Amino acid sequence: MSDAAQETILEETTGGDPVSETPPTEGAPRETPPTGGESAGDANGADPSGESPGEPAGWPADWRDRLADHFSGGDKEKRERELKRLERYTDIEAIYGSKRELEAQFNERGLVRKPGEDASEEEIAAYHKALGVPDSPDEYVDNLKLPNDETLGDQDMGIAKDFADFVHKRGYTPDQYNAGVEFFTKYAQQVQEQLASNDASFKEQSMQQLREDWGPNYQRNLNSLRVLFKDAPGGWDLKNPESLSYWINNARGPDQRTVADNPDFIKQMANWAQQIDPAATLTEDTPGDIRTIEQEYNDIRKLMREDRPAYNKDVAMQERFQELGAALRKLKERDAA
Repeated sequence: MSDAAQETILEETTGGDPVSETPPTEGAPRETPPTGGESAGDANGADPSGESPGEPAGWPADWRDRLADHFSGGDKEKRERELKRLERYTDIEAIYGSKRELEAQFNERGLVRKPGEDASEEEIAAYHKALGVPDSPDEYVDNLKLPNDETLGDQDMGIAKDFADFVHKRGYTPDQYNAGVEFFTKYAQQVQEQLASNDASFKEQSMQQLREDWGPNYQRNLNSLRVLFKDAPGGWDLKNPESLSYWINNARGPDQRTVADNPDFIKQMANWAQQIDPAATLTEDTPGDIRTIEQEYNDIRKLMREDRPAYNKDVAMQERFQELGAALRKLKERDAA
């Protein structure tokens, strides 16, 4: 309770004159308390001041009501709440004792008072220092501690440094910074794992669709894609970050799916490959060249001459012979152009 509040209540109780705690002057006559069981009131022991027995001198019996009125500001609901709070205390001394106890706990537990909105830079700096905020953002990073002694890669470390700059201005403690970085690394890992799972699912769906659309030519058409990158930077090397094929293989569309696994994209690429090299889709393992095509074509032609009935019964061989012949014609036309 403030001194002003106490003085207000005392004035109301004593008729405007605060109770003086100044001891009587030495040598001055002292009042002798009544005898015969009488109190300082009348002969019947009544106290005309209205004070109840057991209350400190100068404090009326309705001190709780007066305090509730003073601090509620005329709000009835707030007054009821204040009264309930005041019921915890037996007397005024208990209120003051509670205040002293809170102060002791505040000091003993190392609690820090938060600066107000109008606090100066010096007050804020002292507050941060009391909390253990480092002097510079670099100290966050230098003393970073993650579970299981986990370390950060170059990309994550860059983010951790930017985060240190951000939180230092806001007075984060090292523990708070560590917790923030830990959350980010776990979240990033979860995102990557989910992305990898989505990629695997999308690729399987796409390949299944291509198997159904291309039938026996599925693997040949996939192999033909290499022809497109024969003369491109880095060639056909999906693991080389310097190759064009690597970037196309890892590119993503607006839906975050890999472009290289899109069935429509793969079909278009295979179509371009066949236009560039008609022999690109004629072999299983690698894009064919004119020598391998001519060899297979001549082998079937030889069988036709030596065992025509066997050739006539093998429809697949007949289709293959026509396919090889068409490719050879296109290759020769291309070379002659």
